[in-house]
Amino acid sequence: MMNYGYNGMNAGWAIFCALVVVAIIALIVWAIMRSSGTRDLRNGQAGQGGQSVLRNDALSTLERRFASGEIDDSEYQRRRALLAQH
Repeated sequence: MMNYGYNGMNAGWAIFCALVVVAIIALIVWAIMRSSGTRDLRNGQAGQGGQSVLRNDALSTLERRFASGEIDDSEYQRRRALLAQH
């Protein structure tokens, strides 16, 4: 009678295949993050597009503060000019 059941060799191949699948998924995630230009904004590191994302966030915060009356026109213009320089 032939042994078609579970043996040690099959377990090794199953683990190897699982590791290959995990590696492929990790590679896909890495490629997507690299192509989007944002590596890790949580730690303050930015890729190619990360700096513009942070600038847009700062500009939208500035616009919100101006619209709510927290800052006046001269302060808004001064800060917006500073953002444009960086």
